[in-house]
Amino acid sequence: MSQTGEGAIALSNRGATNDLIISSATLGGTNPDSFEILTELPLAIAPGEMGEIRVRASGSDALGPLRTDVTLMTNDSNERRQLIVVGVTANVIPASIGTSVYTQDFDAFADGETDLADGSLIFINNGVAEVSGGRFQPTESGQGSSLAWWKLPPLGAQSTQGWVAIFDLALEASGTPADGFSFNFGPIPDDGGPAGAAEEGWGQGLAIEFDTWNNDGEGADNGIGVDVSVDGFSEEEWLNRVEGGADPKDNDIYQFDGISRLVVIRYEQTGDDAGVLNVNYGDIELFKDLEVTGFTPEADHRFAFAARTGGASETILMDNFVILAPPVETGVYRQDFSGYDDGTTELGDGSFIAGIPEGDANVQGGALLLTEDTVTSARGFYLLPALGDAQASGFTASFEYTLFETPGGNAPVDGFSFTLGDIAEEVPAGAEEGAGGLAIEFDTWDNANAVEEGEFEICVDVSIGGETLEGGRLRVDSGADRNNNEVFQFDRSSHKVTVSWGREDGVGQLTVLLDDEPIFANLPTGDYSPIGTDRFAFAARTGGATETVLIDNVSLIAPGIPVKAGRDPKIASRGRWA
Repeated sequence: MSQTGEGAIALSNRGATNDLIISSATLGGTNPDSFEILTELPLAIAPGEMGEIRVRASGSDALGPLRTDVTLMTNDSNERRQLIVVGVTANVIPASIGTSVYTQDFDAFADGETDLADGSLIFINNGVAEVSGGRFQPTESGQGSSLAWWKLPPLGAQSTQGWVAIFDLALEASGTPADGFSFNFGPIPDDGGPAGAAEEGWGQGLAIEFDTWNNDGEGADNGIGVDVSVDGFSEEEWLNRVEGGADPKDNDIYQFDGISRLVVIRYEQTGDDAGVLNVNYGDIELFKDLEVTGFTPEADHRFAFAARTGGASETILMDNFVILAPPVETGVYRQDFSGYDDGTTELGDGSFIAGIPEGDANVQGGALLLTEDTVTSARGFYLLPALGDAQASGFTASFEYTLFETPGGNAPVDGFSFTLGDIAEEVPAGAEEGAGGLAIEFDTWDNANAVEEGEFEICVDVSIGGETLEGGRLRVDSGADRNNNEVFQFDRSSHKVTVSWGREDGVGQLTVLLDDEPIFANLPTGDYSPIGTDRFAFAARTGGATETVLIDNVSLIAPGIPVKAGRDPKIASRGRWA
């Protein structure tokens, strides 16, 4: 039986003066023939206003969930950002259970933003909850009597089977911290809710309560801890509290040191009103295979955060959200090098750092120094832990690099690489040309080897086993400044790289974004397939000439989350399906 459904792609014009014109829309991706654009184009959206493009999907019981990519041509003021690609998934077959994903890294938003244009809702009673420094800040130290909510869009029927939520959490406080926050999944409305919904949850649905204030123990020696509740009720084994008399700012669970720690919450439904919960925070296994009863997820249930302060206060900073429903085997690694002394080479997270000369690769100023300007014939190597079997299905990696050299000095040399392969803990292990396996090569030196007419060897290449892929070469113009060109700027500024590999209809494809702009999009990778023991690595070197290479804010997740090519803070979009 054929079924249909209609949905909308919501768009906002973040410009200040000119209309945003959506001149055309084309369909691509997996099932373009099953979709139809209903909105008449061109569409004009005034500055600061919202608009939408309606889409209809139709299919039969045999098809399952349908997906298309909608490419919108716009008049965006940045000529390199005139295309936006929006993925649309339509579950027009109710019996089909696919995978729903929510991601948010806040990178596209200015400080003070509260409208993320992704279907989520932010509420605050006093203006504190907002994007701050590329992270979400629900409460702030020194700001008492705050109440903040962040409600995410429902993920549909998929979430009734379970989910895994992954995010970074950093805590700060100038005085005694309070009160904490909760992570909730349940029947949470768009508007309102219990007036006091905060660190103890909404009192409806499943809540993981991160409580940083001692409320006279609350049935234990100390009220500070992490509890699990269903509809506001907790069993004794659902409580994980710190010892009585523990330091509120530095205890077995919480450290208010500003360092980001990874939170992984995994829930799987095992019966009509029963499930199993696992919660990890940093290096702490808070709950392992905890049996939770009395909760039955529904398709319209949503995820939400609630936080507050009272007379005491604290800063909560959250970032890099990924929620997958239903849950899959997941591998995650994140490192921002905060909290390490300069000169550190042992991070204690399963990674391996080494350099030639010995010790030259190390933490400096909250980032990883791979090579340093003026140090010749040097190598730097940073080997990350394997993500396990999940990476065989795909991965998404992101990191930031910073390049600089002494003004008026030598031409920069030689670059660095980001590689996934069978890489051993030893030095030297590759450089700008990779370390074996799948490599993204950031080459800053013109080697004059096999140079195509009118081109430098200064480039970004994609290679597998040392062989550059067809279509996997980006060269700068022959007359370009070595220190300041379309790819490399030696200006001490940070540049973000996102690498996503996965399979589309069984075919391996790679996308690489530089500062959120695609330099390789859906590049075929042949029969390449990583295995669970393969490891990611950064490698860099200098020769007679030199440069400084800094790496920071490394994030790996497997299986991969599709990246959003052509993202632009001026154009924000989200999909809504009815």
